[in-house]
Amino acid sequence: MNVMGLVGMILGILAVLISFVPCLGMYAMYPGIVGIIFSALGLRKVKKGMAIAGLVCSVLGTSIATWQFYAMKEGVEELNKNIEELNNEYPASPVE
Repeated sequence: MNVMGLVGMILGILAVLISFVPCLGMYAMYPGIVGIIFSALGLRKVKKGMAIAGLVCSVLGTSIATWQFYAMKEGVEELNKNIEELNNEYPASPVE
């Protein structure tokens, strides 16, 4: 039994499932990266089926999580820019 491949496959499936959770999907990078490592180590064994499945799932989950991370980063930067523009256009008046 290819234990490294099995662990990689489980982490890959977990990464794919977590990657579809809104606002938390970017944290799927962590099990995805560990799953890639375990799956790559599992490819050295004789039975490679689970290792290949784990590698595919881990890469897919990590890719989706990375995309979500950069999309969230861009959204926050755009929001900060818009807030700054509003603060410049309508400055707060001092309370007297």
